[in-house]
Amino acid sequence: MGLFFAAPLYLAGFLSLAVPFLLLFTKARTSQKTPFSSVQFLRSLTEKATRTIEWKKMLLLVLRLLLLACLVLGFSMPFFSKSGWRLYGRPKVHHVLVLDNSYSMNYFEEGRSLFDRAKDKARAFAQQKIQDGDLVSLYAFNRELEPVVTSSRGKKEILSALDGLWCSELPSDFDGLPAALRKVLEREKELPAAVHLFSDFAAANAEERAAIERFLAQEKKIALDTIVLEPREYINFAVEDVVLPDHPFLPGKEEEVRAHYRSWGMRPGSKVVLDLWSGGTLVQSQEIAVPENGKGWASFRVRFPGPGRYPLKIESSADALQPDNVRYAIANVHDPLRFFLVEDKTYERPFESPYYYWMLALSSFGGPEEEEKWFRIAKSRGADLRPLDSEPYDLVLLADVESLGPKDLNSLQSYVKRGGTVFFAPGSRFARGNYRKDAYLEKILGGRLGEPEQPGAARQFHLRPVDYGHPMLRIFDQGRQGDLGRIPFSSFTPYLAAEGEGDDRRILLWFEDRWPALVEKKTGKGKVFVWTTSLGQEWTDFPKSPLFVPFVFEFLKYAVQKSWTHGPVYQAGDEAVLARESAAAKSSVIVKDPLGEQTTLYTDARGELPPVVLDKTGIYEWFEMGQESAVWKSFAVNVAVRESDPLYVDPLGTRAETPKPGTAPAGNAASLTEKNFFYLPFFAAVLLLLLAEAWVANRFYQPQWV
Repeated sequence: MGLFFAAPLYLAGFLSLAVPFLLLFTKARTSQKTPFSSVQFLRSLTEKATRTIEWKKMLLLVLRLLLLACLVLGFSMPFFSKSGWRLYGRPKVHHVLVLDNSYSMNYFEEGRSLFDRAKDKARAFAQQKIQDGDLVSLYAFNRELEPVVTSSRGKKEILSALDGLWCSELPSDFDGLPAALRKVLEREKELPAAVHLFSDFAAANAEERAAIERFLAQEKKIALDTIVLEPREYINFAVEDVVLPDHPFLPGKEEEVRAHYRSWGMRPGSKVVLDLWSGGTLVQSQEIAVPENGKGWASFRVRFPGPGRYPLKIESSADALQPDNVRYAIANVHDPLRFFLVEDKTYERPFESPYYYWMLALSSFGGPEEEEKWFRIAKSRGADLRPLDSEPYDLVLLADVESLGPKDLNSLQSYVKRGGTVFFAPGSRFARGNYRKDAYLEKILGGRLGEPEQPGAARQFHLRPVDYGHPMLRIFDQGRQGDLGRIPFSSFTPYLAAEGEGDDRRILLWFEDRWPALVEKKTGKGKVFVWTTSLGQEWTDFPKSPLFVPFVFEFLKYAVQKSWTHGPVYQAGDEAVLARESAAAKSSVIVKDPLGEQTTLYTDARGELPPVVLDKTGIYEWFEMGQESAVWKSFAVNVAVRESDPLYVDPLGTRAETPKPGTAPAGNAASLTEKNFFYLPFFAAVLLLLLAEAWVANRFYQPQWV
């Protein structure tokens, strides 16, 4: 907040206050005194009156000078504002330079990138347009507005900061830019501001194009000067995705890795070399010819020697836009998954077994030969769970098991606490009376099972509602790739949740939004899943449905993800939340980024870790300190390929001119229209001083000898 004047030229009126003093110093020469005897007796009276008149004249002079000063201040129209003409200086402008450093700006032409050209234009602008004393800020823009230099006086610091600015691997987000710029302008409200945006204005699709157009429409609210940088000719080749098998790699077995690619502006038949790397070793290289439609995939046959997680990198030969030439992934190589099936009944026909359709679903994803399948099955004839004490099974399935003894329940709970996974489907043969330690079973399942509902042809139950946002159900694409809610069930076993188990239990599926259908219960390091209906075809035709195979497959990926899934893949700019295994309230995690820089994360008061901002592409590694066996875990981060196929928006014709020094852009928060004038008190003071001057003049100029 400062003092300003709308008509500062009137301040020259203060010079008139010096006129009375100039006249005083230039008065006529001193008169000559001549004694005159007849008036000698008046001498004493005259000297007394003269002294009285002198100080009254001074009072009148002060009143008249104040009157002139108030007139000058009133006509100069003073006001308080956050912008305007300062009494003590020339006009100032706040220049905000915003450079788009998203990875599409890394497109090279003639040995220079679009970002290099943007920095050249920013340097030229700073040298030619920014005057000494102007306020200047420099920001980099990708997904967020990142400050580089804020509120600097002059251009030297800006020029130096431009030299150290680099292009990022993050995409741009024009939708959130207007709000971010308004926050920047709010910090320097007292000065008129001009925003200069250097960008290629690249959109990946119609939605992003609309976001850019919405941003450009804000120019009436933000004084914006757009400096467009576009390639003269766009030619690019991008590795869009690395596709790994849906099941884990098997040690020593040859598997396929696919690299999906896309090209723009390349001639059909152009040769491109694709390299597959693993841990810094070139595994395989092949040359491909770009098809006419520019899209295709390349197949690599790879073999890994033993279990573990192997970092993969597929890289194409260099082109004009380098960030999208590389794609990273994590391959999970695991011994065949081991499933333990518990049966306590002999079935005459294979399809009567509750595991028949489950095994068909598993076999649909196996290798052509039995020995190459990615899973191994062990069966227990009779409810005997003692093998769980010594064998590291990945999943235990209990379906239609009529009874479990205390020792079996104890083995089951110990297995889960060590990190095992149990799938429990009570089925029609379940009877609470057969479980002598019903409270023990309730503790394992997180709830109590009631007696099965009596099936009837007239009564059917459906899975409603279905949360297709759950990782296990996303494959159904909100029901468009298969509606689970249409599958009928004739009966189920009621599940009554136990008290105090809410934090460790989740209901994944419901019957008619009333009765739990699939329950997940965490115990120690493991999980227990309760499927309250039959696993076979006794109470439902779900096992015969085409949806059963992807349901089983996605369930396994979710239930035994540590052994099953390949390493997670993120996009640059995402935030990763690392899942701790330690039950301790306080612990720490060390994260190593692709450049080898390590960061230590500490849990908060709730025992949760802060998210990791992934601003670099490559392989990240992390491990949790305090564990008995500190195993490094890893995940991959890739660029968002949406900027590899840009739709350039031309903002020409909508650019706002740079405000001249001393003026504010229209609609700016610091507009000159926001003035708090206070000239009226000066004119009111003029009236009061006129009255006071008239009274003093009339009162004090009466003859003093009367």
